[in-house]
Amino acid sequence: MADDIEQQYGSLVRAHLDTIRNLCWKAADGDAFLCAELVQAVFIDLWKSMPLFDPSYAPRQQRQWVKCRCRGVFSHYRRLRKRTYLPLDDNIPADDYEADLRETFEELTEGLSPREREVLDLIRKGYKVSEIATRLGIKPRSVSQTQQRIIQRMKSNYRRLYL
Repeated sequence: MADDIEQQYGSLVRAHLDTIRNLCWKAADGDAFLCAELVQAVFIDLWKSMPLFDPSYAPRQQRQWVKCRCRGVFSHYRRLRKRTYLPLDDNIPADDYEADLRETFEELTEGLSPREREVLDLIRKGYKVSEIATRLGIKPRSVSQTQQRIIQRMKSNYRRLYL
């Protein structure tokens, strides 16, 4: 039974390796280290869920099953990354790194209006657009437009400061 599952796992991974890597690369937004973590997590999740996999699926059904497993891993990582803070460089103490990040964030958010800062704080806390709209007593479309203005201003500040 275990050998059968290993063979199924091997054939599934070989058949859908490119799909898994492409999905992980898109979910990681071009971050190679995160992509590698996601690929590893997807493989582990596929291995854990192999007894649930039906080998008689058609290739298209197999692809959908793999994509579903990938989405589950990606959403788990997004929640995990919101909750945890890991410094990128081990040589820099976490306090110094966090201070540098705060300083950079302050530079990027320079020039935002009080309302935009309020919306940005709620976004950083993980609230959805509809929840922010309810809290602030405005329409969800207004929150989305404010979010777009924030992004544009932060991009222009980034270009001005770092390019």
